Amino acid sequence: MTYREVTLEERNKMMEQGVFDINGNIPAHPGYTGIHRHGDSTYKKETEMKIISFAWTTPAIEVKLKTCTRRDWDDIYASRFNKGDLLAGYDRNPRFKGSQITTIRLTEKPYKERYCDAPLGDWFAEGFDYLQSIGAKVHGVDPSELWENWITDVTQCYVVRFEYA
Repeated sequence: MTYREVTLEERNKMMEQGVFDINGNIPAHPGYTGIHRHGDSTYKKETEMKIISFAWTTPAIEVKLKTCTRRDWDDIYASRFNKGDLLAGYDRNPRFKGSQITTIRLTEKPYKERYCDAPLGDWFAEGFDYLQSIGAKVHGVDPSELWENWITDVTQCYVVRFEYA
């Protein structure tokens, strides 16, 4: 793919239309992927609360019996989260009509851990004990079956510990 410089006419037109990249700069070429319109609902300001979805474990979140989650995040994404951050907890991804059901505060910076190294107490912290007791599934699987799979899984994930704000 080749790129060309934006002409002065194109640049002026983009300025009139309010098109900027996420840093408020004019993009270097029309195919630039970071373009957002001011006022566009998908444009996320740095001051807005981050979002986390609990679609598979919503019942445990609703009764506040979940204080830990494991995420398959890349390092760059995970680095955006810090101890004390407030996150809007959703029952499903807001892009798919999810609703905010809680606000959580991170009690520590997310860290990497192998699934097989999860402490026994995380059975409760993940909300699995409650979910098992009500017959709920986690992504279509019994919580006990999921936990058994974790015991032998050497894959690393990010552990996110939180409290309710």
